[in-house]
Amino acid sequence: MNLKVLIEEVAISFEPILADRQQTLSLDLHEGPAWLEADRGRLIQVLSNIVSNASKYSEPGTDINLRWVVDGGDMKLSVVDRRRGMKPEDLSRLFTLFFRAPEVELSSTPGTGVGLYMSRKIVEMHGGEINVDSAYGVGTTVSVCLHGVTTIGNAEERGQPRFRNRLNDLPDVEKVVGLG
Repeated sequence: MNLKVLIEEVAISFEPILADRQQTLSLDLHEGPAWLEADRGRLIQVLSNIVSNASKYSEPGTDINLRWVVDGGDMKLSVVDRRRGMKPEDLSRLFTLFFRAPEVELSSTPGTGVGLYMSRKIVEMHGGEINVDSAYGVGTTVSVCLHGVTTIGNAEERGQPRFRNRLNDLPDVEKVVGLG
């Protein structure tokens, strides 16, 4: 799949949500196409979750930056929001299933605490990494790195994708929380 097209599609899909909050999404994208054998739907899920969180946890009227570069065979994507940020003690639990920061729990900000947990699992199943850097009251940067990116050719020219869907390897949520 062409990563640039995927990122642009997700950005366009968020225009109404961002407009309602008077927010903008500034894009700084790698020039030209970059191809990756991956589960397109799951990467849309990851990127959508990250952009949604940036919007939800930033003040109305703020700018959110999405930067994407290709460095060798790696795609490095970062989403930066401003103002709220997270406390250091919350960062260590951020990718825990159902975790929401205590002050967010008390706010009217909707969420379940599942998005970043699932995003990490999906990124790791693609052989990549996801990290968060945040300063309370300043803002947050969520970074994703995926390996095996090529800027030459496209999926049709290279034949069928070799990606193996490993989503069935995810732990069953009911079992994780002791319901099953």
